[in-house]
Amino acid sequence: MANLTEVQMALKQGDKAKANQLLKSILQQNPSADAWVMAARMTSNPETAKLHLQRALAFDSKHVKARDMLRDLGGTQKSASAALTGGLLTTFRSELEKFGANKPVLRDLSPSLRMVTALSLYTLILALILVVVASLLSPTAPLELPAFTPVTVYQGDTLISQWNTEGLNITNLVNVVQDPNVLSKEQINFTVTDDNGSHKVQIYLYDDVAGIVNDGVRMTALTTDGTNKMDIVQTAVIIYPADMNELTVSLLESALKPAPTAPV
Repeated sequence: MANLTEVQMALKQGDKAKANQLLKSILQQNPSADAWVMAARMTSNPETAKLHLQRALAFDSKHVKARDMLRDLGGTQKSASAALTGGLLTTFRSELEKFGANKPVLRDLSPSLRMVTALSLYTLILALILVVVASLLSPTAPLELPAFTPVTVYQGDTLISQWNTEGLNITNLVNVVQDPNVLSKEQINFTVTDDNGSHKVQIYLYDDVAGIVNDGVRMTALTTDGTNKMDIVQTAVIIYPADMNELTVSLLESALKPAPTAPV
């Protein structure tokens, strides 16, 4: 298991990519206040650094270095439950991506598509349970399906505006004209620059989650060689280089959480 000493040695050797990978492993397997402080030191984005320091203080509210760094950045200490939410969501997502990994059909899908499939199935099961419970508690009342929160449909111009607000260095922006035969409604290509260099990113926007599932073969083909990764957030698919800084990936995804627009 990686440790913070290895991260520091990688930084001294000038290997930022290795340091980021080691730190990511630590934060996933054995997070601690010191690990989140290290993450805050390694990012060049002040807002991201504040978030990491909040998580450090959730582990140790008296951590002197975390409190000093947060004060210097102009941040305020949040409650432990709020600061740890991000870490819990990461663990929950990891479990969903393992859904059906040993099944003949689902194992051929990418982790992101397995996550979408799992969420759809669990939502359906929850709806059926609520219907049954409602019928037992009110046998004379008419059965009604529970209301669902509509899935967000993203718009490219709104996402670009939010990424600029996040402070991402975006260049070479191109809104690719979509072929009538493809399922995505928009494709946005651009270059984002971070501490690890310049990276080409592709964003595919769909009208609904079904479009992503039906387009799974095409999306998966973009990541089969291992040079790219894919993340799915509601009706958006992000294709980005595997060596891109994880903190930059988080900033890209932050424009999709909460979603900027809702379907009509």
